[in-house]
Amino acid sequence: MVMGLSVIKAKSNESSLVKQVLPDIARDYTGLTGPCGLDEYGDRLCYRTGLYAIGYDPDIRWMLVGHYHSPSNEIIWER
Repeated sequence: MVMGLSVIKAKSNESSLVKQVLPDIARDYTGLTGPCGLDEYGDRLCYRTGLYAIGYDPDIRWMLVGHYHSPSNEIIWER
């Protein structure tokens, strides 16, 4: 979504023009996984990601076991 909005704002799909507006678009955009602001390296400032393990329940499958929350640098385990 941030990329699409950046193309619209730049009025072009040329990468150098999109690259100029993308940080401003990302800073003001909140997506499904939270705020989309970027640091000086282009990485997200704040994110939450799922942590998965292979489990048996009774068949082998991926199981969500927790979340990593970047601002607090903490893992929140599922119960």
